[in-house]
Amino acid sequence: MSIPEPPLSEYLQRLAYWADRIRDGTHEMTPQGRTDFAAVLHLAAERAEQLEADAAAARSAAVDAAVRRVLADRAGAPPPIAPTSEHFTRLIDIAYGRVPGVVLLPVRYARAVPWGQADEGGAA
Repeated sequence: MSIPEPPLSEYLQRLAYWADRIRDGTHEMTPQGRTDFAAVLHLAAERAEQLEADAAAARSAAVDAAVRRVLADRAGAPPPIAPTSEHFTRLIDIAYGRVPGVVLLPVRYARAVPWGQADEGGAA
């Protein structure tokens, strides 16, 4: 059974603690202290790289799952109707007015006569 590594935040807290002590003059860096400080820096960097790789893998897995879900939804949908020669023939018949009750483009009628100019029909 292996001992789990401490979280990255703990490494960074250790580094911050010792950096504060050295800056304040409370502690001095001995050769062993410099070696330990460098080792903790390297461990923190390795842990950060591992976390970045894990995050990238999780992001990639989430994207893959989303794409699979979308593709599965599309695969379950009925395929679109492909136009055939019958469709085009029907459209041509509609355009020429050969299909009763179906108007492709409305017929333009003559302009309406402005009000008051129409023939009243009752002139004597």
